[in-house]
Amino acid sequence: MKRVGAIAAESKEIKRVLTNKEEHVGVVLDGIAGMFQNDSNAERAWILQRKGIVKIALTTGTPIVPVYGFGHSSMWRILVDPFGILERISLALNVSVVPFCGRPFGLLPFGPPYRTPVLVAIGDPVVVPKVETPTQEQIDEYHGKLLEGFQHAFDRHKAAYGWPEKKLKMV
Repeated sequence: MKRVGAIAAESKEIKRVLTNKEEHVGVVLDGIAGMFQNDSNAERAWILQRKGIVKIALTTGTPIVPVYGFGHSSMWRILVDPFGILERISLALNVSVVPFCGRPFGLLPFGPPYRTPVLVAIGDPVVVPKVETPTQEQIDEYHGKLLEGFQHAFDRHKAAYGWPEKKLKMV
């Protein structure tokens, strides 16, 4: 993955890349924990406790652009055990060990993804000041603005995607 530009989702690595002003970093904020947030009436984003990226943005003075991808939650069905064992193992290992199902492939259910349109909605940048040692209040303030950005991008484009009644729940 490093050959295609992937880096570890760690503060030190992200800051290293951001020092080069010609590079950008994309982070999936809900990550593995977000895979387990299933709700047929709403899209759920595991982001309320994800504030580290805001702290990094503040210490580097880097704007944050909220991006919401419609359709990703419909491309695969994940098989989740009722006891949460696979979730705990996945979170502990920092890698998904959850089986996923796409379109049937012969006798196997683990085929290619379902044919689902994908729409990427890009919100307005959250411009942050450069702060050497941000306070928790500053982190919370800009995290709130990031959450608003995700909500606004979702609400602005959900009808165009075909989800006029669907809600975005931040968990």
